[in-house]
Formats: sequence, structure tokens, C-alpha cells
Amino acid sequence: MIVNMQMKAAFNTTRKPPHADLEAFWQGTVKGRDDVVVAMLDKYGPQLLTRRNRAWMNGLMFAAANGHASTAQILLDHGAEIDAKNKVGETASWLAARNGHQTVSKLIGIEKTRRSKAAEAAAITQQKLLQDIDAQGQQGMPLQSAIKLCKKLTLKPQLPR
Repeated sequence: MIVNMQMKAAFNTTRKPPHADLEAFWQGTVKGRDDVVVAMLDKYGPQLLTRRNRAWMNGLMFAAANGHASTAQILLDHGAEIDAKNKVGETASWLAARNGHQTVSKLIGIEKTRRSKAAEAAAITQQKLLQDIDAQGQQGMPLQSAIKLCKKLTLKPQLPR
């Protein structure tokens, strides 16, 4: 029982990282230490992506400002906030461009476009699905079948009002 609890604690990605680990994560992004960044993300999960220092800088901003494309890609793959701004209103893409790191700036721009298109496609898919469910519902489709269809497509079922 104790061993099982210790194992759960070791893989608990919801706990708040101690300051030392947060600093290690930020230093990993500053220096392009992908191994450190991945280890910290594995240990604490995506919550690290939203943590900021006193200047409101996050890991993606540090990686971008220092031109570490592979580190930025790891952070983007884990869902880093693209449009987050620091205290003076600078985004990661802007920091990369200002410091001459065009590759990182383009990488962030490509990811932003990809996410935008994915969100647009998901919204269209959901709208189409809801229209189909509504049409089938008018033709007598059982409510349970409609809910199963929503779950199959990982959409939250929206019941008629």
C-alpha cells in the first residue's frame, strides 16, 4: 500500500512544482536543454507551460528569445500558450524575431496557424454533427443513439432546450 502511494506521488502531475524545479525548467528553456525540459514536463505535466516568472515570462518565451527551436517545438507540442504576453506585452514570436531567431518565430507562426485551422475544423465538425443529430432526431433517432454518436466523436452532447 505504501509503495503504491509512493508510485502515485512520483507520477502525480497535478502537484505544484517546488521553486527549485520551476527554476530548473526555466533554465532548461533558456539554455535549450531539451532533456531537462522533457523531464520536468513528464514530472509535473502541462501546468509548467503556464507558469511565469516575475516578468511574466514563460518557458516558450525563454526558448524563443534564445533561439532554441527544438525546445520551442517540445513546448508547443505540449500545448504552450502561443499568444501569452510578458509584462511589457511581448509574445514568444516577437521575442524570437527581435533577437534574430527567424526560425523560431516562423515555427511559432506555423503552430499558431495549425491550431487556428484545427479549432475551425473542430467547430465546423461539431456544427455539422449537431445539425445531423437534429435532423435525425426529427426523424426519430433515439436520444441515446445521438449521445453515443457525440461521445464517439469526443463531443459533449448538447441536449435540446
